[in-house]
Amino acid sequence: MDFGPAVSNAPFHVVGLDWAIDDAINGTNHPEIQASVNESFRDELTISPLTAYSVDHPKDVPRDLISNRGRAFIDVLESHGRDIYPDGLRACWALSKMGYHHLVLEIVPDDVSRDLSSASSSVDIEFAYLRTWAMFRCWLDDPRIPYRVQSFEDIALHAPVSRPKLHAAYQVVMQTAKFSGDRAKCGEWQERHAKILSDISLDLEPPEIARLTSRFHRVGGFLPQMDADADGVEREMTLAERAIRDAPAPDEFEETARLEMLFPCIESRMRESLWRGDLDSATSRAEEYINIRPTDPKGWSYRADILVEQAHFNAAAANFAMAAALAPPGRSIALYMRAQCLQQVGDDEGALLSLLDCIEADPLAIGAVAATADLSTRMGRKEISTWCSTRLEELVAMSREDHIPSIPEPYQKY
Repeated sequence: MDFGPAVSNAPFHVVGLDWAIDDAINGTNHPEIQASVNESFRDELTISPLTAYSVDHPKDVPRDLISNRGRAFIDVLESHGRDIYPDGLRACWALSKMGYHHLVLEIVPDDVSRDLSSASSSVDIEFAYLRTWAMFRCWLDDPRIPYRVQSFEDIALHAPVSRPKLHAAYQVVMQTAKFSGDRAKCGEWQERHAKILSDISLDLEPPEIARLTSRFHRVGGFLPQMDADADGVEREMTLAERAIRDAPAPDEFEETARLEMLFPCIESRMRESLWRGDLDSATSRAEEYINIRPTDPKGWSYRADILVEQAHFNAAAANFAMAAALAPPGRSIALYMRAQCLQQVGDDEGALLSLLDCIEADPLAIGAVAATADLSTRMGRKEISTWCSTRLEELVAMSREDHIPSIPEPYQKY
């Protein structure tokens, strides 16, 4: 939060931010880190005692809470003023890596993608992709944002061969598979994705080609999955894993970038193992995930999910607790799941405390409020059940009115 350097074995989204700030300040060119965060991640992170960092612009953070490097980055931003386009591309990517996507939309002109085929420079294409990326990340938090996947399609179809063109094609395949399930469209766009990857590989170094090839096969796994073709999924995932495990890494930066691309590959193979009912393989992959980045909460949540499948509820609760301690992301979900596990082993008091922590982390968690109402009623905790009843009524009413409810008074008030 203070823009200081990433600690050893930091989660990859932190490494990506670290490198992006360094690139913005010093003009360096680190390998690309794919990991990014939404604005909701910032919201989850900047709760008490970090509320001073809950600002709309990095310059609004109190100066005494920012590292020297952070001040240098803010100086870079302020040196551009409102004219950050076209010379402030690195600074804009750093803002995106911090989750300031609305700020990126404010300062990058909305007409940057007007004529991609005749863009005057690669920077124009980068800005067009960045603006579309920022819009997509905002939409993930708020579906009312006017984002459409067609914006990525336009870049992939009309931009010259470039990294943004390739990334846009990947996004079309991934988003179509996840959000619409249009098998025919996925197949068509995966063919375009393959052609662009082949074209751009002529200008890239082997480490980056390997990373992008792994990503290509990983997203390609969606196609046989939609066909319920288990062997096809296994084939694509094997190619994805082999490409990244065999990728050259001539220095520590390239090795970090390789591991970052291996991470989602392990995650995909773990999900594949669960899909195939192979819990031993899923457990092995979850262990590898944790060993690579023990500070990433997702690995602990994945292992907890597998332990739930095996009915090892005490161990699952411990893993969910670790995930919650390392969050964000996912603190409220981990706490909710921990409560479910504790109830399975008869620890209602521990489950109740975990549910209350969940509601504190996410005051809009209507499922957690409902679960707390049920549990506290069965336990005879009238003050909590009364608070839950009131809060449920508020949440239901406010959801109908389509606006965000306020943070409630704590249950102890009732």
